[in-house]
Amino acid sequence: MEAVLQELRQLRAANERLQMALSGSGVVGLWDWMVDTDLLHGDANFARLYGLDVVRTAAGLTEAQYQEHVVAEDLRPLRARIRDVFDRGAAFLVDYRLAIPGEATRWVECKGQMIADEAGRPVRFSGTAIDITERHRSEEALKHLNDTLEQRVAERTDELNFFWNASPDLLLLIDFDGVLRRVNPAWTTLLGYAPDELVGHHVNKFVVGDDHTETVDAYKLAANGGSPRVVNRYRHKDGTVRWVSWVAAPRGSITYALGRDVTAERQHAAALAETEEALRQAQKMEAVGQLTGGLAHDFNNLLAGISGSLELMSVRISQGRLRDVERYMIAAQGAAKRAAALTHRLLAFSRRQTLAPKVTDVNGLIDGMLDLVQRTVGPSIEVQSVELLLAAAERRIGMADRLARLIADPRNPLFVTHSVADILRARMLAIACGYEDADDLDHLRTDPGFKLACGRLPDSGRDLCSQPTVSRWENAPTLREIVRLSYAMIDTYCSSYARPPVAVTLDIDDTVDVVHGHQQLSLFNA
Repeated sequence: MEAVLQELRQLRAANERLQMALSGSGVVGLWDWMVDTDLLHGDANFARLYGLDVVRTAAGLTEAQYQEHVVAEDLRPLRARIRDVFDRGAAFLVDYRLAIPGEATRWVECKGQMIADEAGRPVRFSGTAIDITERHRSEEALKHLNDTLEQRVAERTDELNFFWNASPDLLLLIDFDGVLRRVNPAWTTLLGYAPDELVGHHVNKFVVGDDHTETVDAYKLAANGGSPRVVNRYRHKDGTVRWVSWVAAPRGSITYALGRDVTAERQHAAALAETEEALRQAQKMEAVGQLTGGLAHDFNNLLAGISGSLELMSVRISQGRLRDVERYMIAAQGAAKRAAALTHRLLAFSRRQTLAPKVTDVNGLIDGMLDLVQRTVGPSIEVQSVELLLAAAERRIGMADRLARLIADPRNPLFVTHSVADILRARMLAIACGYEDADDLDHLRTDPGFKLACGRLPDSGRDLCSQPTVSRWENAPTLREIVRLSYAMIDTYCSSYARPPVAVTLDIDDTVDVVHGHQQLSLFNA
């Protein structure tokens, strides 16, 4: 007897703990439908879940009372399931909605079973009620997602297919062995091949032979995880060639690539290069045209010297005065050599082929060209070889262009008359020739000899930069740019030695231009 009482006490304690747990959860309600009284008894959780009075629910409710807030559409199926339990002892599991005034509609899940006594007679119908509102919402959302998934996939597929078919650029799927796996219709438009003529074939079947190596390197780079960029040439079905610029990226075992037709850009660049070359040749021919008058007169003088010497030789021979023949012969030979030298210089100036590089004596070259240049500018202009010599040395070193790249030019390129390199070149040559004051540029800018040294034609070439232009650039460079310019000049100076000097001393002139507003002449006085 004591053991039975002990077991009852344990069961009572377990039941109390269960009730406490259920009360704490607030979502699970317990109910018992007593067969003999036909009343349903529920705990506090059940009452709160159904929106009922806790005391009345514990005392017992009729079927109609506890179903007071069940949605009308769900009431008939619910009662039919309850009758099946009472009539046939069927399992009970049903979901339905509760419309409690002042609250949102909630879904509950009821699960129960009929309990019989030892004789098999039904005693009570017991079970649980659980709030499944959130679960039902999630299931509805998932159902909606599944129902619309196929439609959304179809829409995205249609968008991608539209892009694939409408793109004017070449789209390509290629494997890591270089075999084409899929192409878009732009291949037919651009290269004339149908898709079945491309897919399954190696890419190099359609690439110009000289570009095979770059193409192979590109798809091998993609196979190793890289994103290649390559420009190569493809043969059109009609035999013509198209330039295509590619960007690609691998994914899985396939490389996805996009190619843009740059044939027109390449042709435009080639045409521009040809036009520039033609312009340079035209400029050479213009210069040769200016030389024509002087050269004709020069050749006439040379021929006169040769023919005159020959006539005098003939006269002296007929007179028997052979001692004078050698002198006239030397004079004729000298005139012939000068004519040959003049012709050689003219041909070297006008021909277009690249000359074989060789060590050049700049002094001798400048001195040898003085007579040619003198005849170009005319007898009214005196040509001094020092300017041309310095100009040749500057261009050989590339000093002005190198320094110009180190100075920021904030000007609009559309309105620039004199580049930074032109300004630096004119100022450096002026200083080297003894004109240290920037004011000297006002008369040097139109000096024919100085213009020729700076790369401008003496008569028709644009004038050089003026003093105000140079003065504005006196203080334009920043401190950082001045440092970079210093490094560049020291590097150029040291590179002129077979073995660089151990130390270099800079003579920095901290002159302040009082006349022009106490400007610190920072650029051209170091």
